[in-house]
Amino acid sequence: MLHSKQELIHFTKFVDSEKKTAKSYGIVDGKLVKAAFGNFFKGSFETASIPYGDLPDYIGAMVPGEFIVQGIHQTLASGSCPGDATRAKALFPFSERAGVLVIDTDSIDKFTGIDSLDDLISALNTIEPALTPAMKYCASSASSYIEYAGINSGLRGVHTYI
Repeated sequence: MLHSKQELIHFTKFVDSEKKTAKSYGIVDGKLVKAAFGNFFKGSFETASIPYGDLPDYIGAMVPGEFIVQGIHQTLASGSCPGDATRAKALFPFSERAGVLVIDTDSIDKFTGIDSLDDLISALNTIEPALTPAMKYCASSASSYIEYAGINSGLRGVHTYI
């Protein structure tokens, strides 16, 4: 079922207080190398309930170390990790209410025929035609468009929110 832009959707936003989920890039032997700091273990979470049409602005306002997941905690609207909960599927199952579908696409540069966000959306609509009328918000991941020594990495990864 498609959402109206005013219908509330529900999901969880995590805030990594140690910023270990953010990625960084460095130069090793003259080459650009990606490094992840680690996994999320310490921070906070909150259930978000926003109008479907506000999702692009909500995601656009997020900062490094913040991320969303489709599931929601069943008894707590907010809390700390690991004190109140850990980020685990069993504790944050998919909502019975309207939510958000997150598709994380990596290594797009290796897919033949996908050179832009429009190409990716077209491919998703081809895979599942029922998604065609749904609003999709795409945000390139940290690995995209990195420049070094006059070379741009181009589109590498995308988070698509439906």
